[in-house]
Amino acid sequence: RLGYALNDGDLIEGVTGRGVAIPTRLGAPYAALSVVAVSSRLGGARRDEVVALLRSEARRLSETLAGR
Repeated sequence: RLGYALNDGDLIEGVTGRGVAIPTRLGAPYAALSVVAVSSRLGGARRDEVVALLRSEARRLSETLAGR
């Protein structure tokens, strides 16, 4: 629903992660990019900024893999 994966201390208390899929030309997930950090460094506006950067890079990688 969010368009990205999240982990807010589910595996390790105090550690937060965000991840996005890198889709194939047909839209199926091929690989993923993620960022993990101490929770206090990846909240609020910074979280949104990191997700936007991950999405942008995932798009670029998808296009490169598709030969565009």
